[in-house]
Amino acid sequence: MMASKEVDLDDYDIGIIGLGIAGSNLARLLLPHLKVIAIDKKDSQGNCFDAGFHKPCGGLLSKGAQKCFANQSLTLPKEILSSPQPFAINTIDLPSKVGSYIPKHYVSVERHRLDLWLKSLIPPHIEVWHNAFLRV
Repeated sequence: MMASKEVDLDDYDIGIIGLGIAGSNLARLLLPHLKVIAIDKKDSQGNCFDAGFHKPCGGLLSKGAQKCFANQSLTLPKEILSSPQPFAINTIDLPSKVGSYIPKHYVSVERHRLDLWLKSLIPPHIEVWHNAFLRV
């Protein structure tokens, strides 16, 4: 059984709930003079104590997400890329039996590895709590 500890969130300038793509990226970009707490349900290896927890989104990075990373001078590590990387999707309209290839504009990634990589970029001035949740 895990020990529980309560924290007064009034002691912080910013609280981040969840360290997925958005939460980790926000934590990485916040200025050091801010007192920030980041609360993540997963442990430091990305495992979750809640067996019912599932990511609502998969491992596709849209053009917008790619542009955001590029604007921040972030290069995706090779280890997080899925293999193979499809460059087009074959679609078939069943009633007309007409097929076509649609070029894809996203990058396929291993979502778990992407999350861990982004968490590794969070600077040390951010107070990160793993295996934690917010009770209101």
